[in-house]
Amino acid sequence: MKPFITIAMFVALALLAGMTLANSTDERILTCDPIEYPDGEHGVAVVTIQLTGNPVVTVNYYGVDRIEFLGRYEDHTGGNVPYDEEQAREYAFNHYFDRHG
Repeated sequence: MKPFITIAMFVALALLAGMTLANSTDERILTCDPIEYPDGEHGVAVVTIQLTGNPVVTVNYYGVDRIEFLGRYEDHTGGNVPYDEEQAREYAFNHYFDRHG
């Protein structure tokens, strides 16, 4: 009985480690620092892409000092997903006025 429990625990730990490793690669974070917003202000935009299932893109907008939170935009449609910093900068710029506080 003891070897069965040991094997079962090993398998469970291996599965948990595999799930953790898989989850760590399912998110991409791109930081646009600095970025000029459409209203002429400057700041920092952090674009997070969740790649599990239907991609979700979240943009958090900050002031220059990255302390002042200016709002967030989320897209759950899985449509236009940025894959590099240049695309993320354009995406953040294009959705600046769509953000919510």
